[in-house]
This record gives sequence, C-alpha cells and structure tokens, in this order.
Amino acid sequence: MYANYIIKQLLLTKDDYEVVGIIESGAFLPGKTFSPALLEYLRKSGPYFVATQALKMLFFRTACVLNRIFKRNNERSHFYSYKEVAKTKNVKIYSSVDINAEESQQLLKSMNPDLIVILLFAQILKGRTIEIAPLGVVNFHPSLLPRYRGLLPIFWGLANNEKQLGVTLHFVDEGIDTGPVIARLPVEVNGNDTEHSMYARISVLTSRLLSDIIKGLKRGGLKYGYETKEKKGSYFSLPTRDAVKRYRRNGKKFYTVTQLLTPFEEL
Repeated sequence: MYANYIIKQLLLTKDDYEVVGIIESGAFLPGKTFSPALLEYLRKSGPYFVATQALKMLFFRTACVLNRIFKRNNERSHFYSYKEVAKTKNVKIYSSVDINAEESQQLLKSMNPDLIVILLFAQILKGRTIEIAPLGVVNFHPSLLPRYRGLLPIFWGLANNEKQLGVTLHFVDEGIDTGPVIARLPVEVNGNDTEHSMYARISVLTSRLLSDIIKGLKRGGLKYGYETKEKKGSYFSLPTRDAVKRYRRNGKKFYTVTQLLTPFEEL
C-alpha cells in the first residue's frame, strides 16, 4: 500500500527524470518467499499480528480491484495501482526473488539506471548490485536512523511508546540501514495515530523528499543534507508476541477502517 503510493507519485511527478523500470521483490523476508515468510511471521509474531496485517492487505487489494472495475480513474487515489500508471507510461515491471542473482544483475544493467531507489524492498543488496548505478542506491526507511534499523520500525516505535518517529533517506552500503544519511525528518506521534496512519504520513513526506533528492543528485548537489552524531542506534527484527501485546497495551491500533479509506494526505 505504501510503496504503491510512493512509486505512483514518482511516476506522476512532472520532473526531469525518467523511471526506466520497476522490480518488485518476490521475497517477503530476506531469502524467503511467501509461504516460508508467512510461517516465520506466525511463529515469531503470532496469529493476531499476522491476521491484522493480512486483513489490511486484503482490504487494499480488494479496493484496488473495485476501483478498476468501476473505472474510478483518479490516479491520485491510494486505491489506484501504480501498475496502471506504469502501463500508460510504458514502464515495465519485473519481479525478482534474489536481486543479487546473475539474472537480476543482467536485468538491472540492461536498464542502464543512473540511480536505484529502494522502497520497502524485502531484500538486502550486495556490493555488485549497489555498484550498477553510477549515482548509487537510495533507500527509504521509516525511522530516524540509526534508531530502529531493520524490520517494521513504525511498529517497534509505537510498541516502545515513542512520541516521535520519522523518515530517513540514505545511500545504501552492504550493511543493514547503515549507509550515509541524505535526509532525516521527524514525524510526531499523535494520540489517534496507528501504524497505518504513521506509514501514510511518512509516505507523503517521502515522495516529496525523493523528488528533490533525485533532482539534487542530477545537478550534482543536494537540497537536503543531514549528518547525525548518533552512531550506535538500534536494530529490530520481526515483532515478537510480547511486543505485539505491549503495542496493544499502549492503546495502539494497527489501523481503523476510516483511516484505510482516508486519502494519505488527510491523515
């Protein structure tokens, strides 16, 4: 849902850059396709967490289908698939289970990209993949790095009762969310915020930041820059069952139906 929004904004933005291709991840966790990843989520995070996330995904995909059937051709709607926009702009979409495999390497090289952008891509890029684009690889991470490196940082931030989360755009190196920071912006947590509303607000911020960063890289300078003195940070993996219980004890919800129906810009 959130990558869909950001990719669509990049495709629709009237700027002097071109999206030359999109590669979706066939892995749902690093090294794991859907079934093994689902089992890992169930084992570690528990059925409640998995069920709530699955219902959100089902809601979104159903809404996208209905949006297409009833021809509600509002490209800005968060229920309008980026795949429809990509078709109109002749941007091809591919899938890769292992982005570092030779076949994926050849695919990336054939696109001849100046810059690679990663949006919630459930794989870790290795050195030779990172080196394909001369301007590097930029990753979107929904936390104030180096805090909350790793998986599902918004969940962990809310589970830990943080009052401020945020978004970081950074260059990718061979570590996990450890590359040089380009932009880092805080987002306050309001009393009625859920995991979904935080992702939605951060997605809106990210789409605007990315456009500026791409233009800045093209002209050889950046409008945004950030150096953090905080070196250690923290790393989190999949939610544990205890963390899910703590999240709920904090009075936090994963989403509400009203929020799911509300445009991202209004949350």
